[in-house]
Amino acid sequence: MEKQRDVNRVVTPVVQTHMTAGYEACNSESGPGMYERMKTYMSRHVDTTKSVMFNDASVQLLDQLNSLQVRWFDSPSGRCQVVTTWMGDCL
Repeated sequence: MEKQRDVNRVVTPVVQTHMTAGYEACNSESGPGMYERMKTYMSRHVDTTKSVMFNDASVQLLDQLNSLQVRWFDSPSGRCQVVTTWMGDCL
């Protein structure tokens, strides 16, 4: 169960890492019109990094899911559930 929670938490750090430059650009703003400039920075940053962010998060997530699957199939209860499901499908 703990491993499942770890899988669910893998995306947030990837997104945070990719968003750092956008956050820093927004954080450096001050003065009149800063809110509009911050919105522009963030919008541009997301537009330019969204594909890489998605791909990196997907790779991390798939790695974690594959690891979870291997651990589950290697466990006795996992193997029993596979056999039980298979037998139910055959009946």
